[in-house]
Amino acid sequence: MNPNMLLHEQVKVVMGFPPAASGTSDYVSLKNFAKMTAVLILDNAGTPVTGSAITINEATNVSGGSATPLLVGTSKKGYSSIDTGAGDTLAAFTITSGTFTTSVIENKNLLYVIEIDAADLSDGFDCIQIANASGSATVIGIIYLLWPARFGAAAANQPSAIID
Repeated sequence: MNPNMLLHEQVKVVMGFPPAASGTSDYVSLKNFAKMTAVLILDNAGTPVTGSAITINEATNVSGGSATPLLVGTSKKGYSSIDTGAGDTLAAFTITSGTFTTSVIENKNLLYVIEIDAADLSDGFDCIQIANASGSATVIGIIYLLWPARFGAAAANQPSAIID
């Protein structure tokens, strides 16, 4: 990354899912980017927390055409901080068959980071979504960071990632 440029000039920042208990997150296109890093912010407030099923989906367009869970071999690593109030160290966890369930620890703020290479997507697929099946007593928000730009233009000058 270039220290002489602002972050948003090098990384396209997209709201994947605004903080809410449930709903549908956006698909983003990786046509113009080599990677997508998803940052999931959770608030496990209240009881009982059941955990949210998170699935990484790939699709042929941002409308979710031909959507299917992204299977990268047998597993993919993600990184999490289960208690952001106590520290900021991220620990690796495994995503199997494109899905994982968030922590059920109550009254904690959590952070998950998942990085997907565009090369991980199946042939003919260039869009990706982090889907949230709502859990109990959990609010979740998702931010997508698309980077680096494939074709030289600064991320801020790239076409929209949520419109085909």
